[in-house]
Amino acid sequence: MKAPWHELGSYPRASVNQFASCIRIVDPYTMRTLSVLEFENGETCFSFHIAPNIINHLGHSDTYLFAGVGLEAKLTPKSCTIGFIKTYRFKDGGKKLEFLHSTPCENIPGCF
Repeated sequence: MKAPWHELGSYPRASVNQFASCIRIVDPYTMRTLSVLEFENGETCFSFHIAPNIINHLGHSDTYLFAGVGLEAKLTPKSCTIGFIKTYRFKDGGKKLEFLHSTPCENIPGCF
């Protein structure tokens, strides 16, 4: 399949228990994509939380994104090989994400 998905009229179909996940930062006024963070290697993002105005170790206020990610996830029954809470910091005035840390957990983090 060489044509982009938007020319096909729908997203391409994946195999059972195979997902594609991304976090897209969009300018709300122009609807232009500013950056895209694609999860790879069998990772699926199930939840996220944006925490604004967290004071860092230097005394500066930063905004963070926490993503609940499952590796090799299955929906029925809901399971994964391992779950992660991935931490990102917003950069360039909220236009980009910088990966900071990945914390393993026993299951898929469903909410924050």
